[in-house]
Amino acid sequence: MANGFNGLLVKSFAPGAKDSDLNLVLWRWSDRPPSRLTLIDDEKRLSR
Repeated sequence: MANGFNGLLVKSFAPGAKDSDLNLVLWRWSDRPPSRLTLIDDEKRLSR
């Protein structure tokens, strides 16, 4: 965060992924576009 970055560990839903498999998602906020995080959950796996 001191370098201006933020991150989040999220469960991996890749084929063959185990419950312990995680993805590191990093993003950098800005006061100008693009400063938006868009979640795409076409298979509705995150809404359970």
